[in-house]
Amino acid sequence: MSEPTPGGLRRFASESKTLLTALIALVAAGAGLLFDLVPALKPDPRERIGAAVEIFAIEPGVETGTWLRDAFPNDVKAATKRVLFTSTPEPSELTVEGTVVYVRTEVDGYKHREIALKVRLYNARTQQRAPNEFASTYQQSSGVEIDSPNRRSVQQLFVPPLRDEGPVFLRVTLVDSESGSILAIADSPELERGRIRPTAAAAAG
Repeated sequence: MSEPTPGGLRRFASESKTLLTALIALVAAGAGLLFDLVPALKPDPRERIGAAVEIFAIEPGVETGTWLRDAFPNDVKAATKRVLFTSTPEPSELTVEGTVVYVRTEVDGYKHREIALKVRLYNARTQQRAPNEFASTYQQSSGVEIDSPNRRSVQQLFVPPLRDEGPVFLRVTLVDSESGSILAIADSPELERGRIRPTAAAAAG
C-alpha cells in the first residue's frame, strides 16, 4: 500500500479544515435560528450586571389560601405542596392568617441563574434580628427561588401576623444561589402591630 504524498496530506488537511469551518458555521447558524425562535433560551450577554430590591407594600390579615392563589396563579397546586408539604391540605391550613410582603426586584445579567429572595424580622430599636425565626409554618413562604429571573418582577412573600410585634422592620435580601453572594438588600418602613407606622407628615395630614 502506497503512503500518501506530502501534497495529498496538505490537501487532506486543507479539506478537513474547510469542513470543520463549515460545520462550526452551520452549528452557529442553527443556534442563532433557535434563539430567534425561542428568545428565552438565548444566553444573557451580561452587558449590564446589577440588582435592586424594594419592599413597597405590606398587607396584614391575609389567609394562606388567598396568598397561594394570588402569588402563584399558574401553579397553585405545586406551590401548595412546596409550602404546606401536601397538595391536598386541610381547610384549616388554608385559613391560617399571615402578612403578605410585596417585593419589587430588578435583576440584570443573571438570566438562567437561580436567585433567592429571603425576608427576616428585625427589632427597630436595637437593629438586631428578632430572637425567634419565623415558625416552621412560614419557613417556605417567607422566601422564594426566582428561576431565570425577569429584569423586573414583583414577588409576594408570606410571613406570620406581626400584630403583636413592634416596633420592627423587615429586611429582604436578594442572593445569587450559585455563588451565595448578596446582590441587593433593603429594609421595610418601621412596622407597629403589623402595619407601617405613618410618618409625621402623614399623621399631620
